[in-house]
Amino acid sequence: MEEYHSETLESKFFAPFANIPYVSNVHYARPSDVFIPKGYFQNIEEIKNFKFFEDDTVICGFLKTGTNWCERIVWALRNDIKLNIQHAPPVSVFDIVMGIGDFDSDNNKAHDEIFSSMKRPRVIKMHLTYELLPRQFQQKQPKMIYMLRNPRDVCQSLHSHFYTLYDDFSESLQDVVNLMTDDAGFYSGPFFKHVLGYWKRRSYENIFIIFYEEMKKDLSGHIKKIADFLDIEILDEEVSKLANIFPLIR
Repeated sequence: MEEYHSETLESKFFAPFANIPYVSNVHYARPSDVFIPKGYFQNIEEIKNFKFFEDDTVICGFLKTGTNWCERIVWALRNDIKLNIQHAPPVSVFDIVMGIGDFDSDNNKAHDEIFSSMKRPRVIKMHLTYELLPRQFQQKQPKMIYMLRNPRDVCQSLHSHFYTLYDDFSESLQDVVNLMTDDAGFYSGPFFKHVLGYWKRRSYENIFIIFYEEMKKDLSGHIKKIADFLDIEILDEEVSKLANIFPLIR
């Protein structure tokens, strides 16, 4: 078993993000050389030993690459393809699609209980690099959809996200770009290491890579591709309904 340990890593570009948990609350993981939440190390055994089922669907990607958008579509395909909802998509979707690898020790037990009680087939989201995936991912080989987005747009989306979420955030887009290109670190970074870890495995039968920009241009076509990947039969009218309900979630 490979041993992991954390350390702090300084960057001249960290200072503007001192109050942003995506940066200030992450540690540098050796030997994988990635940035992950400090809670990962408090729960490393629970995460590495997370139990997958073969019928799980995993949604993965770097921050702000469209994982929230994809997870809702997949949840609908897996659980309620008819979507007999008159006014709005199910508010419970976000609660049902749980994320692993980013929780801290205080709520780890609660997450374990939720995962174990989730109705199968489960939809599970994560931002972990390939090297840090739970061991059973390779053993059980659940299907994974990996979202990939132009890093320029990821930076813009992160910048907007910080402005919306943190009242005292006043840094420029260039500050976000500097941190990204320095490979210093947002949670789940460095960006290119994260992407390449999955891109190298794009030929794996259980990994399906989706480009955010292409999905935005042809949502109906991508819903069909996702359904095919998950071995789900879907009618054209059901595709149209899904595309209308989930046009774009940033």
